[in-house]
This record gives sequence, structure tokens and C-alpha cells, in this order.
Amino acid sequence: MKRKLGERSSTKRAKIQSSNCFHKIMEYGVHISDERYIMTKDINTISKQIAADMLDTKLKEEFLISLQDSLDDIESFKLAMIPMERENSEKSFNNDSLLRLLLRIPVIAESITELLLEKLPVSEHPECNLAALIMSQLRWMLDVPGETVITKLTQVLPVCTLPVQKDIVSGLPEILTDEFHDEAAVFLLEHIQTHPDLVPTILEALSEMSLSDNVLNEVYEAVVGQMASLSGDSIPSALRFLLSTTDKDRAISSIRDNITFESLSLLDEGNVSEELSLECLEQMLRFHCDIQKTWLSHIQKTVKLTPFDFFVLLVIYRVSNRPKLVLAAIKSRLKSGALSSHLIREVYSKHSVTASRYNREVLLLCQSFMITHPNSDIPQSLYCNLFSIGDHQTKQEVVGCLISHIGSGASLEIDRSITTLNLIKDKTDKQLDRFASLLDGLIDYLNVLNIFQVREVMLLLVRVSSGGGSRIIDDIHIIVRKYLSHSDAKLNKLGVVGACALMEALDSEGSDEKSSELERFIVKVRKAVAASTTLTGLLYDELTDTVARLNERGVETCYKMFVDVFESTYIGDEPAPGRTTTDILCIEGAETLNENPYIAYNLWELIEKKAFEKVQLQWPLLRLVLKSCAASTSDQNLKDVDSLLGCFFRAYPLDAIERQYNGTLGLVAIINIIIELINGFCEVSNLPMRNKVIKRVINLTELLDALSHCSVPSNLLLASFDVDVCKSKNNKSSSSSKQVDNEDESPPTADPSRSPGVPSKVKPIKVSNYKRVITSYRENMREIDVRALNILNWNLPDTYCDSSEEKSALDIAQIVFLLEDLLSKCRFKLKPRAVFGKESSNVGFASLLKISEVQFVEEVVSRLPALCHILEENVSEPPPSPSSPDNSSKINSTDDDIREMETNPYKVKIFELVFSILETIFHWPGFGYNTQISLQCFDVLASRLDSHTQGPLSKRKKCALQYIMKYYYSCQNFSSVIAMLKCCQHICYESEPSLGLLAKQTLEKSWVITDDEKESKFKVNEAIGYLIEVYVTHTGDAAEDVLNDLVEVTVAVVETPKEPKKYPMFTKNSLPAIYKAVMVQVISYLQIMSKPGEEKLVVLDTAVALFGQMIALIKRVSSRPILRSALVYGQKFLEGFLTFGMPLLDKLMKTDHDEVQMLIKRLQACTRQLHHVTCHTKSNRDVALTSRVPLLKKFLETFVLKVKEMLAANNCTEAFWVGNLKQRNLKGEEIKSQLVGDDSDHGSESSKRSKENNDNDDDDDDGTLSELSVSSDDESKDQIDAKVEGDSEDGSLSVCY
Repeated sequence: MKRKLGERSSTKRAKIQSSNCFHKIMEYGVHISDERYIMTKDINTISKQIAADMLDTKLKEEFLISLQDSLDDIESFKLAMIPMERENSEKSFNNDSLLRLLLRIPVIAESITELLLEKLPVSEHPECNLAALIMSQLRWMLDVPGETVITKLTQVLPVCTLPVQKDIVSGLPEILTDEFHDEAAVFLLEHIQTHPDLVPTILEALSEMSLSDNVLNEVYEAVVGQMASLSGDSIPSALRFLLSTTDKDRAISSIRDNITFESLSLLDEGNVSEELSLECLEQMLRFHCDIQKTWLSHIQKTVKLTPFDFFVLLVIYRVSNRPKLVLAAIKSRLKSGALSSHLIREVYSKHSVTASRYNREVLLLCQSFMITHPNSDIPQSLYCNLFSIGDHQTKQEVVGCLISHIGSGASLEIDRSITTLNLIKDKTDKQLDRFASLLDGLIDYLNVLNIFQVREVMLLLVRVSSGGGSRIIDDIHIIVRKYLSHSDAKLNKLGVVGACALMEALDSEGSDEKSSELERFIVKVRKAVAASTTLTGLLYDELTDTVARLNERGVETCYKMFVDVFESTYIGDEPAPGRTTTDILCIEGAETLNENPYIAYNLWELIEKKAFEKVQLQWPLLRLVLKSCAASTSDQNLKDVDSLLGCFFRAYPLDAIERQYNGTLGLVAIINIIIELINGFCEVSNLPMRNKVIKRVINLTELLDALSHCSVPSNLLLASFDVDVCKSKNNKSSSSSKQVDNEDESPPTADPSRSPGVPSKVKPIKVSNYKRVITSYRENMREIDVRALNILNWNLPDTYCDSSEEKSALDIAQIVFLLEDLLSKCRFKLKPRAVFGKESSNVGFASLLKISEVQFVEEVVSRLPALCHILEENVSEPPPSPSSPDNSSKINSTDDDIREMETNPYKVKIFELVFSILETIFHWPGFGYNTQISLQCFDVLASRLDSHTQGPLSKRKKCALQYIMKYYYSCQNFSSVIAMLKCCQHICYESEPSLGLLAKQTLEKSWVITDDEKESKFKVNEAIGYLIEVYVTHTGDAAEDVLNDLVEVTVAVVETPKEPKKYPMFTKNSLPAIYKAVMVQVISYLQIMSKPGEEKLVVLDTAVALFGQMIALIKRVSSRPILRSALVYGQKFLEGFLTFGMPLLDKLMKTDHDEVQMLIKRLQACTRQLHHVTCHTKSNRDVALTSRVPLLKKFLETFVLKVKEMLAANNCTEAFWVGNLKQRNLKGEEIKSQLVGDDSDHGSESSKRSKENNDNDDDDDDGTLSELSVSSDDESKDQIDAKVEGDSEDGSLSVCY
């Protein structure tokens, strides 16, 4: 083999040596040996000799001809491109090849270049890449003519193969000098459209060239124009080019506008294109913090994120060295709603393969979101999708994180984690069962969970055990037996909950054997808890929920076990000895519910026997009987137990029940029975049964009215068995009841804010005591189910015309009662929850904790037609139009309005309740995320209009807004108007002039604050501030006039003793809220300068004038809320002025010098007064207010420096002077503790500062004040000195350092 190689080498060497070119080269000191050229002389010596000989034209032509003939042979051509070696050289040098040696000679460089480029079309070789070798000969050669290269490549490139073309294009940036890069870029742009396979190589070459601005802009436009049609492997090159060559802001905007994952998914490469693009972005963003920051700023301005934006956020979160800042940006997008659950579903449904590459980052985000965003469903959605697409290890990490959340101790975090595990079980079926060994660890956390969380955990473990986790069932059996036999009452309750969860597992097969086992298990549990009334009642309540999940045999078993128990214990068919039917409690209409008056609830006999345990167990047992009967029938009419709805109650008459011993206890017991009857029969479909249920609702309201006049005893029975009630609750209820009684007996008081035209003696509006009674007896009353609100739908016109029985309808008092109950449920279920905040009491809302927020909102939205019908039935006529001559009498509350409120208070209350319910639904964070619910809600509201037509969501919102606003004149009290305006505010996201007009009319009206509003602690001042916000926000272009009007009225409230006629609600009591609201709107008005097309100088001048008037009020009113608003919003105004105002003043200083100077002088008076506020807080040692001072000082100092910089830039350094101001209080009087020893000495700033520091060692914040005085051209330095010394307010700008 070696012999063959040697023979081949000798043959090649002999062939080269026989050429004329080699003889020429040997003369210069180059010969061939071992397949490589050897230099016998120094390379510089050889170059000089060749260059000297090439000056002869004839020798030059002969040499080039012989060289071309020699290079026609491929082997000779390869040898000429291999680096040469020096003869007898011990060190290895990286020498040039023979061709590079010749290219360094200027005389023949152009000819050699043409010769090499002509070889490119025929440079394919099976053993080596000749094209790359040829281009390497031309790299970094200064003598290579660029024009020749470009001209020759124009001819050669089209006829070359694709690999050769890529080698040519990739080598151009290193071959051509910078002066030829523009020409080469134009040449390459022509091939972007015609050669799509060359696009990545061309873009990489262009990114390495030094292009002029014009050519670069031309290349940028061409790349952006072709981006939508680029192939998958070309997009990463386009991204790299745009981000590395052009302006970052412009490039990111173009990328986000032209690249979407929807377009990438249409390519043949699919997910490969997505992964390549994100990998390219990851490489670019890893070491370019400026690109990260710019991209985050673009995403933060986006209203709605795309899947591409979501993946970019994950990439930045992965590569950033400051992940906390990136996490804060992602959280802000989550809070604003731009990152929605719909986006998460789209990402994981269409781009799951790409998303799987970022499982680690998504898992970190989930852990953070679960803690910091308690009112968003994004963490749950991310966890579920991450579990569904992840591998086994990822699934295990998800389950482990959720278990860690459950063990965190935070109640909200625990609830969300359990809900997430249930969602994963629902979506992935048996995939979660593989991690039964991990979930088994949840049993260790049971003793630190509350009863509702234990219920969910137990049910989850039972569901997981059905997939093969028999060990979990055994562990649950053990823990249930342990808890039931424990001495701790809380653990006993957990044992009851676990036992009911096990019943579902025992009934999973539905066989006769399992049914018998279930019955025996229930008997054992009943015996275990028989000694405790609370545990027995809890068992009945838990069984009620379990019945709905059992199969037919299990339901029948429960029904047979308990219906006979209830009938034998609580139902009597004969009157007690010595009693007649006249002793039976007679409620109006009750005699028609049952034909036999002897069949009744023997409640009073149990009370007289002091069998309070049986009385207490009657309510959950009745609920269990009704539920099991309903589950065993398909029509929900409860035919087997329908007689329970019409039974009488053996008790004393209502007029005598107060005088009886345990009378209140018996009344509460009857109320609880009626509540459970309503809960059980609320879903019946036939008309006679519905009429009976409506009569029971009427009975319930009458009993609640009677209960409101009873005293609260100390022996009331608890009706909630699954919550812990404080022992002092009864005492609290008693005190609250006494307070209610005292309030009822208090004489009526007139509202001080009424105008003189309205009578001052107004009778307090008496509404029912339902809310107060239920609040006082909440732990003693059973809960009305959400399903029971279906009764509201029975008032709608329906199809019972063929029935012989007349349809009963709810009275307005019963409607108010049901609406109040619904509102309390909405506020409890939909209120924002804090992760580590104190949990509110669950007493009275236990059933709400068993359903999700979405399910609850769906139930409420299904009642929305009934709520609209209630509004329409109680609507009032609107007042005359503004052009009517008698319209002035309709502005304030007239005697007719007051008379209507007195005679029909329920009608007034209805609008407040309905709009409060709607406002709570609209304010729920999930309302905007859940498109289906919001669309259904707006569709119902819009359908109530006669002109409603189907259309997009925006049109339905507009129709819904019109429907709600038409009830403005039917709202007769202040709280109902505020609730209605809040509903409208949630619907419209843009300026709505009609809404602003309603807010103005509300402010112009004098409102009577009713007793009901006072008892509900309605925040009147906060509502006035809200009206100001709506009024200014929804006036459009007239915001300036509105603000001027509001500021004038506010000033009038302070300066005049009389109340203003224009806005009667503006009083001295409401002044702090008014001051705060107006200051907020002034700052919002200043931010209009950021919008294009505004007269910015006019806006700035108006904002400064309004701000000055508001700050000047501090001299007359110095209450702490007003001072706090001045400090907080004064700092924000200065921040806005520096952001939007100072850049404008810098531009206008040369053209409008006088206007700029006057504007700064006006602002000077404001800053001086703010300094007085800081001195006042410091001298009074007000810690709360002093904490606001440092940030204000920071912006005051920045303001001084900015003004000084602006004046110095415009050669006005003599127009200002910096000195010290004396410390003064709010009235402008000098603070004695701040006096310096020598007032006559007005030396340098440093000397004054040292004196004040010596005299006031304890004052390290407000000891010195820098004064910046802006002087006119005719003012002298002495005048400025006088201004500073006298602390005048007509020409200097004062701020604190």
C-alpha cells in the first residue's frame, strides 16, 4: 500500500515538474517535495523577485499562461492552494500557499483572482471542497480588486451548484474590503427572491458586512418584506440579521408583526421551524441585555399576547441573568389580562412539542403564580397542560410541586392545589393514578387542613385508588378509624368526612354484595358518632353530598335507612294529649298545604321534652331524606315525600311565641325546617308543587320578621356542623341584636347634606330586617342553597297556562329577601382572596365552598333573565328632558320621590341589590378571562332591548350598557345609583359621554342617606370620589372645563360657609375624598401630553394652574387626609411634570421664553407649599405622613436640577440663584425650632448649611432647603436676594434636598 502511494506521489511530482510554470517557480526558490511546495528562500525574497520580473509584460503573460495550464490539472490546483513549508525549518509556521503568494503581488493579483473565480463552476471534487479552498485563497487579501470579484461573481454564481454558491456567498465579507460591501449587498439582494435556498447564507453574509445607512435600510425593507414567505430554516437567519444590524426597537416591532407561530405551523417543517426560531432567539438574547429589555418593553405595551410572545417570555426568563425582573414583567402581563387562559390553551394545543422544551421554566412560573396571583386561573391551567404534555419525570415534578403547595399552610394555596389535582384527574383520566404512591403522602397533611380541604383530598384519593391504588384505600381506612376514635373534636370531624369518602369507594361496583357492605359501613359509622350530636349532624350533611355521587343501589340503600328514621322521630299524625288543632302554628296560607291538620312536625313536643339533640339533627336529616329521594327519581318532583312540604308545625301561635320559654329556639328551628324544605323542593317542575314552595318562602319571610322582635337567648342550637364557631359568638349576636333594637328606636335624623329646598324632617326608610336577622343568627340557621335561587325564575312568564291551578307569584318582600341572600353569596364567593391573609368565617356559606367560582357564576348568570324581569317590573318613568321648562324641579329629590321611598322601600331596595349583584359579577377577575360566561351575560342583557340583533361582543356590550343605563331614573337612593354606574363602568372600556352625563346629574342631586345605607356601612365619601372619577373620565375632550369646574367648587367649599348649590354632595365632611379624587384627575389630565396631536403647552399650563389651586387649599384646611393626599399626589404630579413637561419646556425655551418662565414660577409656589407640608409633618412628629416625605424630596431635587440644566443649556445661568429657605409651617410662619443664630448673615450656601446643622443636630432631613429663583431680565441680583430672604411667593421656586 505504501508503495502505491509513493508511486502516485512520484507521478504527481513528475507531472508538476514537467510544466513550464514549475520551472519558472524553481528559479525563484520553490520546489516540490512530499505533495507540498518547499521554499528554499525567505517568502519576502521570493515575492520581491517575482514582482520585479512581472514588471516585464512578456514575462508576465508567459507566466500567467503557464500557470493557467498548470492549474487545469486538479492535483496541481490543489497543491497550489496548500500552505508551503520552509526548507530545513525546525519550527512549523503557518505560511501562505503558492496562490496566496502570487495574490500578494499587485501586478498579477487581478489576473490571479479572475483565474481562481473562473475555476468555481468546475470546482466539484469528491475528496475535498475545492470551492471553499478557492475562496480561502482570496480571504483577507488587500490587493484583491473588489470590482473584479463582484463582476466575475455576477457571471459565475448563476452557473454554480448550490453548495458552491453557499461557499461563495459566505466568503464575500472576508474577501471584499468595506468600500465594496454596499455594492456586494445590492448584488446579493437580487438573489434573495430568486434563490430562496441561499437566503440563510446571504443574510449571514450581510450581517457581517459594513453597510451604509441607505443600503442597510434597503436590505432591511427587503428582508422584512420577504419574512412572511421565508422557509423554516431561513427565519433564524432573518432574526439574527435584524437583531444584530438594525435598530433594536424597529427590529423587534417588525419581528413581532411578521412572525407568528400560526404561519410557522403551515410550513413543512412545522415544529422544527418553531424550535429553530426560538433557539436562534435564545442565542441572541443570552448575551444581549439591551435586546431583552427592549423586547420586554414591547411585550408590556401589548394588550393581548400571542403564542410567539409567550415563548419569547420563556426564552428571556431562561437566559436572563436577572430573572426576578423578567418574572415581574410576566406577572404584570398576567395581572392586566394580556396573559389569559385562552392563550395557554392555544399554546399547548397547537404548539405542545415546542412548549415541552420549556417545562422547567413553566414549572417555576407556576410555583410563583400559585402564591402571588390568587385570583387567576393561569397557574392551574399551566399545571394541567404541563402534566398532559410532559414526560414521566415532568409529571412527577408537577405532582410533587402540588403536594408541596398543599403542605405550605396557606389556605388559598392549598385550595388551588387541590383543585388543580382534580382538574388533572378529570383531563388525563388514569395518568395521575401512576403517582398514587406520591399522593399517598397527602394523608400526612390531613391534620393541618380544614374540613373542606380534607373532604376534597379524601375524594381525590378515592378517585385515584380506583385506578389500582389499593394501598391508599387501606391507609384511608386506618386514618378514618384513628380519627373517629380520637378525643379531639376536629379529628373526629375529619374522620366523618373520610368515612363518607370511603362510602363512594365501596359503592363503585354497584353489586348487591357491595350495597350490603355499604349499609353495614354506614351503621358502623353511625354507632361511632352516636354520642356526639355535632358529628351525627355532620355525618348527615356529608351523606347528603355523597348521595349525589352514588349509583342507584347506593342511593336506594341510604333512602331506606333514613326515611323511616325521620318519619318515626319527627312526624306525628295525632295531636299531643291535651292539645287541639287551635294550638297548631297557623301561618297565613299554610292550611292549604296539607289537607290533614293532624299530620305535622312535632317540633314543640321535642322542645318541651328538652330533646335538643333531636331538634338539632332534624335539619340535616330532613336534607338527607329529600336529597336521597330526589336522587332516586328522575323527574325531581319528590312524589314519595311531597307531603313533607305541606306539614303543619305543632307550636304556639306567632303572637304568643315570644312569651314562651325557648320560644326563640323553636322559632329558629321552624325557620331551619322551612329552609331545608325550600332547598329540597326548589327544582320541582309541576305548578302545584311550585306554588307550595312559594308559600313556604312567604312563611319564611314572616318568621324572620317575627324573629327580629325576639331577644337572643344563650341556648340556641348550632346549625352548621362543618365549621368551628367561636364560643363568644352568641354574646356577639346578642349585643348586635340589642344594637339593632336601639337603632330601630332611635329618632329619625335628617341628612345634613340636603339642600334647603327639601324638607329637613324625613322619616327613615324602613326596609326589612332580613339581612340583620340572618347576620345575627347566621351560625344558628341553615344555609339557603344556590339552587334555591331558581325560585326567582318562577316569576318569569312561562307555559303553565293550561293548568287549572292559578300560578302563585313572589311578593316584592320575598324577592328582596332572595336578592339579599344572593348578594351575600356573591360577595363571599367572588371576593379577592389573599394568599397569606386571614381567612374569613365560612359560617353560613359552607355549600359555596363545595363548588368552584365558575360554577357559581354560571348559576347566577342563569338567573339573569329573572333579575332583568324584576327590574322591568319596578321601573319608574324618567324625568322630563333638559329642555323642559319644569326640569329644574327634577334635579333634586322632590317630596314625591321621598314619599315613594317611604311608602314602597322594597322597590327602592331592588335596584340596589340587582345592580350590586351585577357589579360583583363584572368585577370578578375571572369574568374577563371566561369568554363564554361574559358572552352569555352580555347576550342576556342585550336581548332585553327591542332593537337587539346578534353581533360581535363589542356590539352586545354596547346594547347591555344601554339597557342598564335606562334604569338610572328608577334608582331612588344613592347606593343604587353608584352600583348602577359601577356596572356601566365595568362594561365600557372607552370613554362614554352618556355615562359622564349621568355621573354629573348624580353629583348635582341632593341625596338622602337612608338608615339602611347607614347600617350597611355604605361609604358615601368614597362614592363621591368615584363619581368625580367617572365624570372626568367619560367627558372626552371637555375634561379641561370639567376639572376647572370641580376645582372651583372645591375651593368654594373651603372658602364659603354655605354648601355649594351646584354640587350639594360637596360638603366639608366629604372634602378629603373630593380633594383626593380631584388631585388624581389632575394628574391623569397631565398624562394626556403623552398622546399625539394634543396642544401640549396648553395642557401643561392648565394642569399646573389646577394643581396650584389645589395645593393652595392646604393653607386653609390642614386635616391629615388632605395633607396625605398633598404629599402623595404632589410627588406624582412632579413625576409626571418631569416626564412629560420638562422635555417640552426644553424645546420651547428658545422660542417661548416668557411663557416657560411664568409656568415655572407658578409651579414654584406649589413646591414651596409642599415644603411647608414636609416641615409641618416633621415638627409634629407624624410618622405616617413623614414616611411620604423622602420620595417627594427626591422629585423636588430632581426638578431643581432639571430646571438648572435647562437654563444652563440656553445660556440663562444668570436667571437663577440657589440659596436656603427657612423652615415654615402650613400658614407660612417660621418654625421657632428651626431658627438659626444669626439671621443677618446671608453668606454662602455652605456656611448657612453648617450653621443649621450645628443648631439642629437632630434634624438631618429638613435642615436645609435649596432655593431656585427664576428672574426676569429686569430683575437684579439684589431683588432675588430679597425674595429669598423674605421667603416671598412671587418669584422663586423652592424645593428640599
